[in-house]
Amino acid sequence: SPRLGAFAMVLVMATLGLPGLANFVGEFLVLLGTFRSNPYAAVLAALGTVLSAAYALKFMQQVFFGARRETGATPELSGRHAFAALILALSLLGLGLLPGPMLHVVDSGLERVGSFSGVFPPSCARSIRKMAIVYGPLTGSGDASANGTANNGGSK
Repeated sequence: SPRLGAFAMVLVMATLGLPGLANFVGEFLVLLGTFRSNPYAAVLAALGTVLSAAYALKFMQQVFFGARRETGATPELSGRHAFAALILALSLLGLGLLPGPMLHVVDSGLERVGSFSGVFPPSCARSIRKMAIVYGPLTGSGDASANGTANNGGSK
């Protein structure tokens, strides 16, 4: 079933954190934040992403390109299921190419949680704001320039 295989490949690529798909920004921010607090843990996390890539590619090879084990035909995605898969794939692509608005939502939530618990350091919110500036326009009152964290060439 070619449509099912193509959709599974898009999901596997997103799981791997390929640039341009939604998971890339999240993986990058996690690795960046981990590196700032503990470089050794960041190396282990990066190794985990490499191992997950090997697993995901092996999964794709065995499930969609491996030897066939049964004689029955694999059903193709119906029109309704293909439409739902297309919406999910386009959402992954859209959030990967323009994550700025979503980062703005996350940033405002982190500030609220951090103000109550003191768990998130200010550098965490600054990192998210810088990523939002790089990846897309922010909307609303939480604009990075209003908070004094405009992108000035990466210096603090």
